[in-house]
Amino acid sequence: MADRDRISEYRERMREQSSEASQQAAAVAAAERHLDDQEYIEAVSAPWDE
Repeated sequence: MADRDRISEYRERMREQSSEASQQAAAVAAAERHLDDQEYIEAVSAPWDE
């Protein structure tokens, strides 16, 4: 295998990992935002009479 091929494959693997990491970071950020939203809703909501 030529150096050029190995380097190309390595770079492709790194791009895939970077893309995966970006997706995971976005999912974590969204989850944190949803938790903040839920906490706000619970804080301003009036209790229901049961």
